[in-house]
Amino acid sequence: LPVGVGLPLMAVAVWWVVGLALRPLDETAQAVGGLSPEALKPIGGDVRMPREVAPLVEAIDRLIGRVDHALENERRFTADAAHELRTPLAALKIQAQVAARTEDPQARQRALAQVLTAVDRMTHLVEQLLTLARLDPTVAGRDFASVDLKDLIEVVSARLAPSALARHQHLALDTDQITVEGNGVWLDVLVRNLVDNALRYTPDEGRIEVCLHADGDSARITVSDSGPGLSAEALRTVRGRFARGEGNTADGVGLGLSIIERVVELHGGSLRFEPGLAWPGGHGLTVVVDLPLHHRAGVTR
Repeated sequence: LPVGVGLPLMAVAVWWVVGLALRPLDETAQAVGGLSPEALKPIGGDVRMPREVAPLVEAIDRLIGRVDHALENERRFTADAAHELRTPLAALKIQAQVAARTEDPQARQRALAQVLTAVDRMTHLVEQLLTLARLDPTVAGRDFASVDLKDLIEVVSARLAPSALARHQHLALDTDQITVEGNGVWLDVLVRNLVDNALRYTPDEGRIEVCLHADGDSARITVSDSGPGLSAEALRTVRGRFARGEGNTADGVGLGLSIIERVVELHGGSLRFEPGLAWPGGHGLTVVVDLPLHHRAGVTR
């Protein structure tokens, strides 16, 4: 009789105690399940929890914060991208309509030239957007290997040299033999955007200097130009996507520095701006990138 009565009572007691102990986990699960992608918020303040569960809830809240930040960035990026794509498409349509309707051969040629310019800008914009789309999900450290920065800079500069020659710009290199641990594809993207930005924003017959030297435990890449430079206000906002310095008329879309900053972040480096090569119409701009140094295999110039 004691066993027959005691076992059911014990089962009920165990069920009640376990249910009471697990109730905070149930509340946490309900709070997580009730989250909406449009309104993510921490759940730590909405549920009661024992001390043992607190680290789990704190980790979930940190994850929610990172996901919310990423979603907000993507929403802003999508809106900005839609705007940036809409403008050249509208201009492209207008110039095509002008070329189709005009009877003047010269006016038709001018309109077609504008169409080609708009197509070039669209191509550049789409390439930059695709680069950012490939960079964003990349995990730091993936596919890292030894990369010879001197060779990479020389190859990228050689690819961009025709653009500099066409505008009578002087592109100078001063590089040491330095190897870093990184992703060769993304470092190529980094150097290409650094040099390409300098070429775009430097006037005809201007000067661009690309340097690579070791500085302590870092490989320092500096790209200096004799362009218009950036004001203090522009320096605070220019890192944003689609941001461009005021008064700049160069054929760019404002994504180059975002790509550069993302690649630098993936490699655990740093990015900063300094005055560039002074000239009568401006003070130029220098972009300084420091990457963790793998090893230095001699120094050659």
